[in-house]
Amino acid sequence: MFKYQLQVTTGQQSFGGTYDYVFLTLIGKEGESERTELKTCFGFRAGTVKDFTVKTTSSLGELLLIRVEKDPFLVFPEDEWYCSTIVVRTEGGEVLVFPCYRWICRGDKVELRGGRGRIWLQFLCGPGTE
Repeated sequence: MFKYQLQVTTGQQSFGGTYDYVFLTLIGKEGESERTELKTCFGFRAGTVKDFTVKTTSSLGELLLIRVEKDPFLVFPEDEWYCSTIVVRTEGGEVLVFPCYRWICRGDKVELRGGRGRIWLQFLCGPGTE
C-alpha cells in the first residue's frame, strides 16, 4: 500500500469555498490512483488548508498530473470553488506543488501539472541554481 499525503488550499477570495463534493486523481508515469473523494465535515472554506491521504495499491512512479473534479452536493445551489494549490508529499519524502489558482465549477475536470519554478529561478540567478 502506497500513501500520498495532500494539502489542499482554498483561496481567500470572497465566496471561494464550496460544500460540493471534490474528487482527486493522482496521475503518474506508472499508473493513476482511483478517483478519491476529499471528504470534509464542513466543506472547503475560503482561506483554509485541508489535509488528506490518497492510498494506492502500487507506486504511481513520478507524479505528472492531478485531476480535480467537483460534483454537486445534494440540493445546494451552484457554487464555484477557488482552489489555490495542492501539495503532495510522497512516501519517499518528495514534496510536489501543483498550482491551480482558478475557479472550479460543477462538472469541471481540471488537470494540474506540478510547478517547481526552476526555469524562472535559473533565469534570475544563473545556471546551476535549484
